[in-house]
Amino acid sequence: MNLRTKFILWTGTLIVVIITLTSALIFDQGKKALKDERGLRGISLAKHLMGLSREPLLLKDDLALHSLVGDIVKNEPDVVYAYVGDLAGKRVFLATSLENRDALFKEILSIKPSGSEKVALQRLEAPYFSDIVDFSIGIAAQKKTLGVAHIGISEKGIKAALAKIRRKIVPFSLLSIVFFVFLAFGLITLAVRPIGYLSSRALAVGEGDLETPIFLKQRDELGHLANSLDWMVKKLRQAHDERIEKEKLKKEMDIARQIQQRLLPRNIPEVEGIEFAALFEPAQEIGGDFYDIFPIDEKRLGFAIGDVAGKSISGALLMVLVRTLLRAEALDGKDPKEVLARLNNFLRAELAEDRRRFVTLQYNVLDIKARSITCTSAGHPPPIFMSASEKTIKPVHAKGIALGVIEDDHFSRALVEKKVKLDPGDALILYTDGITDVAYSKKGGFGEEGLIKSLNNCHAKKAHDILSCVKHDLKSYAGTLAIEDDLTMLLIKGK
Repeated sequence: MNLRTKFILWTGTLIVVIITLTSALIFDQGKKALKDERGLRGISLAKHLMGLSREPLLLKDDLALHSLVGDIVKNEPDVVYAYVGDLAGKRVFLATSLENRDALFKEILSIKPSGSEKVALQRLEAPYFSDIVDFSIGIAAQKKTLGVAHIGISEKGIKAALAKIRRKIVPFSLLSIVFFVFLAFGLITLAVRPIGYLSSRALAVGEGDLETPIFLKQRDELGHLANSLDWMVKKLRQAHDERIEKEKLKKEMDIARQIQQRLLPRNIPEVEGIEFAALFEPAQEIGGDFYDIFPIDEKRLGFAIGDVAGKSISGALLMVLVRTLLRAEALDGKDPKEVLARLNNFLRAELAEDRRRFVTLQYNVLDIKARSITCTSAGHPPPIFMSASEKTIKPVHAKGIALGVIEDDHFSRALVEKKVKLDPGDALILYTDGITDVAYSKKGGFGEEGLIKSLNNCHAKKAHDILSCVKHDLKSYAGTLAIEDDLTMLLIKGK
């Protein structure tokens, strides 16, 4: 045990003893003051009851006596009973808040009445009344004793007050002990020679403590040595933190990527006469785009594509939330506009603290029997409809505002639905802005025109082949430039 440890133990013990004794003294003083106050109050009430009951006893005014004892119990806190009775015990008046009235009555009668105007104090003997102190005084008139008055005061109020004092003293004492022990620790540490400090810090660094700085104010050789050691520790800590952060980030990204991949539809529903195809390539390890296909009921199928403002883990988490809410609202049987309105209502509240975060969403519902698609959009790029019969390729402008941006009324009024009929050979492609913004810094971006041109070249192919064709054209357009946004497409085509 080194010298500093010994001094700390001695000083700490002394501090604990002093504060404990001081707290005990304060508690005893408080207890004595409460009991003195209880005694003075009991004496005062007993004399008050005696003075007010003298005349009604002489006049045999039973109603006044009943009212007198009842008012005292009702209006005086901690007073559990008030009693006035003659010496023969024939005319007695008892008011109490206690349940065991008969036992209490016997206890009061067993108390010897005071023969003078001096108040007598006595604790009731019965175990169930052990926390009650009786204050009794004789009632006299013209040097003749008429009866006796009793006031019973419960000690529960004192116990509660003492418990309150204890609840204040104990934390204060503990905090005081901690404060003074730390103060003593600091003062003793300052008194130890600097070489001891440097020795302990060197040992701590060897055991892996890279957080505590090494610093000495003196400008001699020891001060220079401390600065050199501190610089070395900072470099070690920096290298260690960078390695830990890289490992932590890689692990988090792996987990997030796995979660995101599991949330994407694994099995696309099979609908007679209709085929689906999807493409999802995040720009980073995880992305903010998503798509979903799910049956609403036996007659309808929902499919959606969305883009969250913000990538990496935060974007993926918001994407999971939107996907979950979308399914919950859609499977409840609501129409597409109502589904988007409900999503906006929830996200508006969730994203209130960060107005830079929002979600664009294209949500469509396929009527399987009628082969019609109801398109709704919350600020998302319009889907492209390829008509085989009309030999046209054009966007479907279902208008709306991004989710989580404006209030519900304005959002709902801005929504405009569009419907298209999916005949054999027709196709509808949903995409995110990562498709049209490819290589934006190079020559203005792939754009909607580039997408339509690519679709025009490959619209006759099968659904999966169409997306592969578009992807090939995108990569060719981007060339050597890195694609900085997620690439997500969802295509539905009539056979």
